[in-house]
Amino acid sequence: MKTHSCPAALLLYGSHALSTAGERAFEFLIGLILIKVYNDSLFMVALFGLLDSLVVSLASSHLGILVDSLDRLKGTCFMYLGQNVGIFVASIGFYILLSRSEHDSVGDYYMVVSMSIMAACLSSLGAMGATISVERGWTKALCGEDISMLSSVNAIMKRIDLVSLIASPILVGILIESQGYLTCLVCLCGFNVGSFILECYFLQRAMIYEENLRRASPSQERPAETQASSMAAGLTLYLKQDCVWYAASLALVYLTVMSFGTIMTGYLAWRGLGESVLSIFRGIGAALGVGATVFFPFASTRWGLPKSALFAICGQCICIILAVLPIVWVGDQFGKAAEMSLLLFLSLSRFFLWLFDLSVNQIMQLESSKDSVGAIFGIQNAFQSGFQTVAYVMTMVFSNPHHFEVLMLGSTLVVVVASIATFVGHRKHNHENEEESVELMQHK
Repeated sequence: MKTHSCPAALLLYGSHALSTAGERAFEFLIGLILIKVYNDSLFMVALFGLLDSLVVSLASSHLGILVDSLDRLKGTCFMYLGQNVGIFVASIGFYILLSRSEHDSVGDYYMVVSMSIMAACLSSLGAMGATISVERGWTKALCGEDISMLSSVNAIMKRIDLVSLIASPILVGILIESQGYLTCLVCLCGFNVGSFILECYFLQRAMIYEENLRRASPSQERPAETQASSMAAGLTLYLKQDCVWYAASLALVYLTVMSFGTIMTGYLAWRGLGESVLSIFRGIGAALGVGATVFFPFASTRWGLPKSALFAICGQCICIILAVLPIVWVGDQFGKAAEMSLLLFLSLSRFFLWLFDLSVNQIMQLESSKDSVGAIFGIQNAFQSGFQTVAYVMTMVFSNPHHFEVLMLGSTLVVVVASIATFVGHRKHNHENEEESVELMQHK
């Protein structure tokens, strides 16, 4: 009997782990390099984050449709190639920037900076395409109609993401401390060249082991005119999905500053919290996120995906409210207590966030046809990146740390709206099930 630990699944995990590790290491390293090159200023880091999110939001829908139109193996390897070439070229550019002297041409300097940032954006697009293909398409093809196995495979895939998010920056930091930035860039280039070969090899071997993966990709079964019409109607197709309320609520969660990202970390540092304290709570949040991936297969089997999603977003909403209220209402009267409350509930919210993410993504997987998985998840990622871009812009508008409470209250409102959208989706799902039951009874 096929399980989530069958040879084909293990090969998918290996391919995904290599891709994710390289991307997470590069994301962390590029932030450190931009701060170092630009004299300890966060401006270029924020600008790169804004540009990267904007590029991904504009290109994700087209990227998803491209994934659907290509052969399964060739398409994924093409995305891996874009990711690794982007990292390789950007690393060369950053190597030049770190090695330059004060007498180098200003024009050449900005040309190298532009090349590096464009290559980094290419890497993000490749990573996004690979994620859509492997995490959504390959897993669905592997598991077929086995929903329980799909839950386990999705949970492991997300666990790999979260472990890479923790481990890759640590390894990069150790390498920088012991060998320096230039050696770290060389090692990262070497890792990505080697991992690209292994990533594609693992996928090829997985197809040999599993018949479902060897079957013709949806793109090979569709005529060209169908592909063309799908490109024109991608958004319409997305909006017609029964799970659109769940998808919208997941996208809304990205329109917040309530995470342990750069924005919140900068705010907490401004309030005087030390790096060690922030690191501890980030570690707790990451561990709880991994815990959510362990809990998800049980929750989806015991409660079902719609109830799991509703439970998770309600828990997320409660945690965000409890995190924000002491800071906003109490202010500096109980400064340290309010800060600890913020950190505690923000960490706890990571459990519910990733449980919600897993639940909604699997609902979308199950309700998407095989020939539209890439298109639908491409549009979903476009909305998520777009909302993330808006969050960056709003932070630039309310850049004064004294006004950060406005962003926190806005984020709380967004999570409340996401909870309402999930509740509407849950009610709609129950209503449709009741109608199906009535029809079956009448037929009998």
